[in-house]
Amino acid sequence: MSSSLATAIRGYVTVRPFGSMVIPVPVQNLVLRNFAAQQNAEFLLSINEHKFDNCFMQLFTAVNSSKKGGEIAMCSSSMLPQTQPALDELINQVIQKDITLHFAFENARAASKNDFAKLLHNRNLSNLIEASRIQVPAVLELIKSNQ
Repeated sequence: MSSSLATAIRGYVTVRPFGSMVIPVPVQNLVLRNFAAQQNAEFLLSINEHKFDNCFMQLFTAVNSSKKGGEIAMCSSSMLPQTQPALDELINQVIQKDITLHFAFENARAASKNDFAKLLHNRNLSNLIEASRIQVPAVLELIKSNQ
């Protein structure tokens, strides 16, 4: 498909639950297609992650196969690796290749260490708030740590 749009955004979807949500892949693709249209960008076919828990092979493939300055969109930052080593590796590769990751539900993007620090801080805060046995002192401490 030939396009006169300045930017192309590759989608990244998963059949696994993320955050507290389970969203069918076709619905994720609709969200990402709409997101790309709002960004005045061409939407490229989404890469679908494997079903295995803690598997991010397709996300790393999307990053590795993206050109310098590429853009990848997913529904939520909760789709990122949850383990620190895998997350650090992903962030380093994204920064090294000058790629931007977009997160439609958070209306956020991340392309630098500072961007990721803010995004992950907000994700951690959200996770604490959503937890069924929330501890107010832990939330207050997290808020203080970002001031």
